[in-house]
Amino acid sequence: MTISTSIRTTVRRLITDWGSDATLYSFTSATVTNNDEGEDTAITWGSGTAIKVISSNHHSLRKLMESMGLETNNSERVFLVRDDVTIAAKDKITIDSENYEITEIKKIDPIENTNIAYRIVTSKNEVY
Repeated sequence: MTISTSIRTTVRRLITDWGSDATLYSFTSATVTNNDEGEDTAITWGSGTAIKVISSNHHSLRKLMESMGLETNNSERVFLVRDDVTIAAKDKITIDSENYEITEIKKIDPIENTNIAYRIVTSKNEVY
């Protein structure tokens, strides 16, 4: 496990040093108001936790694709998060004053069954 823990320590340091500031809000501690159909209409969030994230979407590449007429999903953003962050689907993350819903979480654990980081996919949600 020394190789995997060494890699994990390096990844943690890189995310901390190079990452952008973000605030994570837990959906499980939020108060949710639903309409008659059961859809979330309003959410009151508890206090957030400051974390660091690194975007895996390259802005210049996305602009190039748009200029060539290729469709891109601007509402979806993908980030890497340290492995020691407690995170779940439906949590809210705020980055650069923009709110996103966490829609997908994948563990990055390629070595010795040790989680190196999380890859999260987020999307815009007007209720958030």
